[in-house]
Amino acid sequence: MALLRRNITMRQVDDCSTPNYWGRYKDHNIHCSRENEQSDWYIWVYAPSGQLAYDGYWRDSAGKTINEAKLEAIRGAAIDE
Repeated sequence: MALLRRNITMRQVDDCSTPNYWGRYKDHNIHCSRENEQSDWYIWVYAPSGQLAYDGYWRDSAGKTINEAKLEAIRGAAIDE
């Protein structure tokens, strides 16, 4: 559980009013995006090989923060170990 308390460095890229977040964790590229605060997050995680380790909507994530989306990306791609 120590990982969940660790600050995950991500760079925010502002694209008008659409939140887009890019970052890296354990050599994986992470991208989290959504239309607005009422929309679910869409998450992509690319492994170092270039293959997708996570690609899809995070169900019932409307209202969740970017920090929660980052943690979901890490858990969902199974790189939290």
